[in-house]
Amino acid sequence: MRSPLAQVDLVFWESVSGSVVTVRDPQGSLVPGHTNQVDDVTVRFAMAPTTVSGRYLVDYRLTSPDGDQASGFIAFTYAPTSTSLGAVPAALLVSGLAVVAWASRRVMRRR
Repeated sequence: MRSPLAQVDLVFWESVSGSVVTVRDPQGSLVPGHTNQVDDVTVRFAMAPTTVSGRYLVDYRLTSPDGDQASGFIAFTYAPTSTSLGAVPAALLVSGLAVVAWASRRVMRRR
């Protein structure tokens, strides 16, 4: 059984108080879904499970608790595998990429 991609978790170094996240599939179409704040530093984009392989693009706009704003994007390649772990590997992989991208493109600043 191929493990479906059902969510994208973005993990940041600093607290997030507001966010807008969009995801584009390998064909460039917007993926329907919704954004939830999981905790102070994690934002989740939940979507209908898919097994479409290819490069996905995640755009985000964030607001920190003190009002600073940040935006950026993360691209990742999804290749479903046969595993009993379901969507967990994809979610963890995307979360790891988000942390690396945030560390290298940090936009939020403390006043």
